[in-house]
Amino acid sequence: MASSAPASAEEGLAAFASVISVYEHRVGHACRAVASYLPPLLKSFPAVGGTVLDNACGTGAATQEFLKVYPSAEVSAADVVPPMVQSFKAIIALDPGLVAQVKDLRVENGETLTYVDNSFDAVLTNFGIFFFPDPVAGAKQIYRTLKPGGTAVVTLWKTFGFKPILWEVQERVNPASPLTELPLMEPWCDPKKLEK
Repeated sequence: MASSAPASAEEGLAAFASVISVYEHRVGHACRAVASYLPPLLKSFPAVGGTVLDNACGTGAATQEFLKVYPSAEVSAADVVPPMVQSFKAIIALDPGLVAQVKDLRVENGETLTYVDNSFDAVLTNFGIFFFPDPVAGAKQIYRTLKPGGTAVVTLWKTFGFKPILWEVQERVNPASPLTELPLMEPWCDPKKLEK
């Protein structure tokens, strides 16, 4: 089987940016569904107020689900993909609650966050860390930006059971096309990598 993979982080970002128009329909709903389970994991988050970073925010699914449980929190959000940030800005503009609660939304690399140390009571990285070319650097940034006693929630796929289906569709639609690989994502399905 032939395979294709982005040759560089820049190509990977360009590919991700190119699908923004169909993102919510194809995968955004799954990110949103998982994001609805994040707030209960934040047992030490302040009942009133509090600060959260939605890291690798995409179109804001984690922020929106988080604010359903913690409506008085202040949210900062960042994503390295400019069209994702633009899409989230458009969503915010249509929702007065988001306008009031999302204090900062920026294009920023999760591996080199510019937020000051000890800024957030929680950092949410919902289906994002495995896209980082250097996820260890991203994890260090998550830790650095958390307040002492803060909580980080990082989600990822447990398995890639959809890959055989994707390959079958690709072979039927365009048999000459190389099969899609997920080189940045697949290692994160290994429990030993997660423990490390």
